Amino acid sequence: MNAWKTIRLCRWFPVAALLPAVPAYLARQLWFDEALTVLNFACLDSPLDIYRAYVIPNNHLLYTIFLHYWLKLLPPGLAPDWWLRLPSLGFAVALLVYLSGRFRRLCGAIPLAFALTMLAVSPPFLVYATAVRGYMPGALFSAWAAGCALEVAAAPRLRSAVKYLVAALGAVLTVPSDLAALAGAVLFALPLCGAKFWRKRAFYVLALTPPAALMLAYLPIWRNFMTVARLGEGWHDRAAALAAVGVAFAAAFGALLLLIPADWLRTVRRRQWRRLWRAALWLLPIPAALVFAVAPFPRVYFPLLPLLALTVAGALRHGLVRLWYCRPSLRIARRLTLALLFVMLILSGWIWHLAPIRQALSPRVGGDLGDDFFYGYYLRSEHTPLAVAEALEKLPATTVYMSFLSDPWAIMFYHLTRGNRAEYRFDGPRGQVAELPVGAAAVLRRDEAPGVVEKRFRRRLRPVAETPNCRIFIAEAL
Repeated sequence: MNAWKTIRLCRWFPVAALLPAVPAYLARQLWFDEALTVLNFACLDSPLDIYRAYVIPNNHLLYTIFLHYWLKLLPPGLAPDWWLRLPSLGFAVALLVYLSGRFRRLCGAIPLAFALTMLAVSPPFLVYATAVRGYMPGALFSAWAAGCALEVAAAPRLRSAVKYLVAALGAVLTVPSDLAALAGAVLFALPLCGAKFWRKRAFYVLALTPPAALMLAYLPIWRNFMTVARLGEGWHDRAAALAAVGVAFAAAFGALLLLIPADWLRTVRRRQWRRLWRAALWLLPIPAALVFAVAPFPRVYFPLLPLLALTVAGALRHGLVRLWYCRPSLRIARRLTLALLFVMLILSGWIWHLAPIRQALSPRVGGDLGDDFFYGYYLRSEHTPLAVAEALEKLPATTVYMSFLSDPWAIMFYHLTRGNRAEYRFDGPRGQVAELPVGAAAVLRRDEAPGVVEKRFRRRLRPVAETPNCRIFIAEAL
């Protein structure tokens, strides 16, 4: 009875670790991609309009449709940015609870609790557990697909296949790049298909369902989908992109990551070749980085993290199995080992949150504009588009020009939600700003030279206000 209570308690360790770490991430202000998602897509008139408006990757369709209705429930007087971050937190809790319950027998309750707790307190997980983006629901759908894939591999019944298709459809309809996580789900379930998996019907159900789901999701808007696919967004430095993904993996699992090579060696030594398919999960970012015209953004691989957590838990279970079932005389050693592992877990997670570590690491994984996981500009205290909106309120300007680096979508979001209106101008895919009228306000990031804008528009910029990250000017005639 005590052992059963311990197992049930372990299921809630990751959630208990996540919630105290969330407030600092939950309270941050919206940034470019988040504000663009809300203003450009979630605020459209209907779900069908949102679906047809798939023109850039920022429109995470299924998640955007959810936000469309979530915004209608905004309580009066509540900050809209805080309200918008709550769904991802709910999806994060659901993900941890699902993983803890569905894979407990496969990975072991205690090893799984350790791996998921490590993941839950890591900076990458906390960023997307509070992001107004579709990566966390995509991770939840992908994890559900992995659970369904195990059922299909064990016994390919119609019910299991339908559940697997629904999960895969949810993943790709949220973010098409979740196809990588679905490939991970296939690899995770493949050992159950046996050594000669290609002879099994279950293998073809596993392998063909994700691309079929992608076709089913986007065939009605296929021209839009192909246009978005040809945009070529990503990292041109392939090695740097892979390094950023690798650092995110290390941050997610800390010291527990050291168990993975040892587990691979044990698998090879015992000739358990089928288990090596799960080892291939760690290599999934490499083909995409080498084959595509540009390497995908590191955040594309965030939905892989829950599946990697399962492999980490499996490796930890193999390392602890002898100790766990040891003789009664060694129970003290078992408890000490578990206590030591718990301390290592806490220390590993704590180290990644130290400001000097994050500041030193960020330039190596994309810098303030490209860092997806640790210390991007939108995670820094100086990111205050609300302060810019408040400063613009005090100016008589009816036209506001914003440089691309000043984060125009976030500034517009806060300016509009405070009941203001203006003619907003900024460079973007729809074209470059042609002119800057006299009397217009101009918002530049602090490290941008106003002289460049003055020369471009043949205007003199008079500084009138500044915020921690931006400077605000009034355009005057030369």
